[in-house]
Amino acid sequence: MQTIFFIGQEKPLSNLVNYNALKLFLKEDYLVVTTTEISRKYEFTNKVISFESKWTRRDWVKYLDHLMLKNLFSNSRNTINLMLRTRSLGPYKFNSIYSLIIGGKYLFNFVKSINWLIFLNNFRNTPEELLNSLREKKVIGEGDRNEIRNKISKIKINRAVIFTTFNDPVLFDFIAVCNELNIQTLVLPDCWDNISTAVTIPRDISHLYLWSLQQLEEVRVSFSHLYSKSKVIGSYRFQKYQKNNFSVKKRDRPKEIFDLRILYLESNLFEDRNFVLERIVQSIMNSRNFGESIKKAEILVREYPGVHQSVAEFENEILHGKNSKTPKHGIDIIRSDNTSLKEDLIEVDIVFSELTTAALEAAHQGIPTVFVGSSKSPRYITTSKSYNYSFARDLRKLFEVINLDCDESIIRISELLNRLMKSQSTSLHSVLTNGVKHLNVSFFLEEFNYEAWAKIMDLDMDRI
Repeated sequence: MQTIFFIGQEKPLSNLVNYNALKLFLKEDYLVVTTTEISRKYEFTNKVISFESKWTRRDWVKYLDHLMLKNLFSNSRNTINLMLRTRSLGPYKFNSIYSLIIGGKYLFNFVKSINWLIFLNNFRNTPEELLNSLREKKVIGEGDRNEIRNKISKIKINRAVIFTTFNDPVLFDFIAVCNELNIQTLVLPDCWDNISTAVTIPRDISHLYLWSLQQLEEVRVSFSHLYSKSKVIGSYRFQKYQKNNFSVKKRDRPKEIFDLRILYLESNLFEDRNFVLERIVQSIMNSRNFGESIKKAEILVREYPGVHQSVAEFENEILHGKNSKTPKHGIDIIRSDNTSLKEDLIEVDIVFSELTTAALEAAHQGIPTVFVGSSKSPRYITTSKSYNYSFARDLRKLFEVINLDCDESIIRISELLNRLMKSQSTSLHSVLTNGVKHLNVSFFLEEFNYEAWAKIMDLDMDRI
């Protein structure tokens, strides 16, 4: 019997490649099923079945609009309501008459885009039934079910392995076809937030393999019909690095030049980076160790590697390279050009991070990690407001989460740096714990259980 490796969107595939994990999951005898667009970008050694997806961006957004509105009047997940707000009223704050007018235009277009008769008739129906109704009335296109069915129905297939963000319209048609053909689907989320920010998850998934207990709890609360099908298996993105076995070069400037190395991690949200860095620099300068035990510091800024929000009129004010207006005597601010996060974590003393998975990876290496945010962005979902997402709900039980808008944040960061320099240990708890001990990093992430995966896939461990 054949195993399918399904890729409906590029991001999960890109992550598998970047973390050198594709070969761990895509075995030589697996059949790759993907879109023509993806098959043209990536060279697979496996046999590939590709198809031209008929899903358009317009169709997917329209479907999500109906689902987000459905959420508002049903289980009302707060994370989805935040997304609905930016979709229906625009991505920016209301701080002027002009912004209110723009918000009104967004609302008019949103209300106009909803097929209210279909919505009301499917108010209590499943997302799949809503999708079928939208297609029957030709509100959105036919999608890919027929094409996928024609491609795989004559092949003897018993299971499909799927990595996904769930923000993938092709996935919904693929799962539906697999359900029709009695093909087991083994689904693995791509990122930390995927369960929380998924507007919906296909109901007919056979097995859902999660990163952690935190994701399992998200499933229990938001997708209870999938709870019995879910199991924690961890993520390939979390592996303990052997610090003396890095396969990458050390940075050109030796560690001994710097008494303190800080890594700043961006999320995909727009942030006033000058403001953030000024806060961190001021905290360093206010530290009682600066100028004494700390004479030279470096802040390495790792920009978000994927699609990043931007605001055109603000771009010239945001730090690029060393073009900062911040007074930084004895403090270097540079932009990382490394592809791999692993490279940026070399010899880092502390990490300051917006809400991003990379922060968990840093914490997993035992590097003191502090989450930060501010409301300086003109966008409605600021780095500060992002901590209202449900997947970030328990962060304060383990990590410092600092609001940089408050002047007290400079004092707090200075205190943390003083403690860090005083401590001989880089233990996350011994340096940065805020007193709550019943959680640890494994609540948010676990290393992938390759032995369990080998049993599931009937593989020898030597093949993994």
